[in-house]
Amino acid sequence: MRLSGPGVAVMFQRPIEGDGPTPERVAQESARHMGFIMDLELDDSGRPVTRARAAVPKAPLEIYRDGCALAPGDPELNEARWHAGDRLRADWWESRPDPRVVARYEPPRPPDSGDAPETDADKARWRWRGALRQAGIRCSMVLVHVCLEGGTVKSFAKRKRLPWPGGDLMDLLRGGLDAVGAYYRSRPATDR
Repeated sequence: MRLSGPGVAVMFQRPIEGDGPTPERVAQESARHMGFIMDLELDDSGRPVTRARAAVPKAPLEIYRDGCALAPGDPELNEARWHAGDRLRADWWESRPDPRVVARYEPPRPPDSGDAPETDADKARWRWRGALRQAGIRCSMVLVHVCLEGGTVKSFAKRKRLPWPGGDLMDLLRGGLDAVGAYYRSRPATDR
């Protein structure tokens, strides 16, 4: 059996029957441990074909969005809060240096040369820092954990040794996303 990536087909000649360990069940179990999801289909000749596709886990912000946990009972506000968190994540990701750069040497500039031109990464860094500053220290801690680090509110409570379930942590996340959304809406259209 070979599983080298998404969309790889694994062919089996016999149908899945019985309770014993069939090659199909063994393949499904090993693929599940390797991060693949197995789908059983029939090919053109009628033989069962199992297709493996990569199982990409959802980010906690996506899970909160799908469960309407960001704004219970208000789907528009739920989407607005998700967009604010996604924009914060996008700016943070854009401001990160190229992973291939280990060290960079830039010669010192003379003091009379004026300001150095800002790159897109610098602008993105100022945007996400400003957004977190507007959210405040209490909300920004939860925002960083959920939006940037990919953690859940429950894992944040566990990390900070806070009681769970803590409804106020979800309220902090909601309030922080509202503040981040207001920050991005207040920016000029050319700087978004």
